[in-house]
Amino acid sequence: MTKGFGELRRLGAFARARAGVAAVEFAFILPLMLVLYFGLAVLGQGLEVGRKVQSASRTLADLTSQQLPSTANCTPCVVDADLTDFYAGAQLVLTPFAATTLSATLSEVIFYNATSSATSGCCKARVMWSVGFGASPTLRACGVAGLTAVANGVNGAGVMPVGNYPGGAQGAAVAAGTANSTAYYVIVADVTYQFKPGYDFKLFNWGSDAHGGAGYTISQTTYMIPRYSATKPIKWTPGGVISSANYRSCVSGVDYYAP
Repeated sequence: MTKGFGELRRLGAFARARAGVAAVEFAFILPLMLVLYFGLAVLGQGLEVGRKVQSASRTLADLTSQQLPSTANCTPCVVDADLTDFYAGAQLVLTPFAATTLSATLSEVIFYNATSSATSGCCKARVMWSVGFGASPTLRACGVAGLTAVANGVNGAGVMPVGNYPGGAQGAAVAAGTANSTAYYVIVADVTYQFKPGYDFKLFNWGSDAHGGAGYTISQTTYMIPRYSATKPIKWTPGGVISSANYRSCVSGVDYYAP
């Protein structure tokens, strides 16, 4: 009988020892498990925000490019209220994420025949108008020199990816300020969103402003041809609703280029 109790005591001690080892192992594994859990949660948020930023950019470009002529002098055109509504639609796309750090710029680019030589690029790209909304929009640059052609996938205020240029010569060279029957137009929507996770990751400088988190910038640019006609611009002129600090009106006229 004494021997049996001794065996039971040894089994109890062994069980307690195993429980202690399991507790120590769990203490080592728990931080890794928490990092994986919160990391996956933030990654999921980031992927969802990235998808919504793409949709917001496409929404801005799509709504603008769908404009049709409304009057004899509008072939076609948009007004300040239209552009403001388009941006409001893009903000709704981000739901349930806050749109407070959303910035957007809508622009129209004209490709006109600076030269009749296909070997020299055929066309010059220049901004017709650029209107910004949100936290800190970056307006596309005006300038007689036009936008710089860059490798596809590169975006910026003063550049235009090569893939958006019309292929081949579009016809004879057209002097500045004259009619452009072969001009080609593109609506450009640049959207930027500052994503800040709900958790503070100080090591990566992410998280809340209270801890100096800068967040992560997600950007998307969408290019669309006007639906009514690729050779007809969507005219916009300042209407007094949008602040002059948030737009650039770079050229005049409806369907011609003027420096």
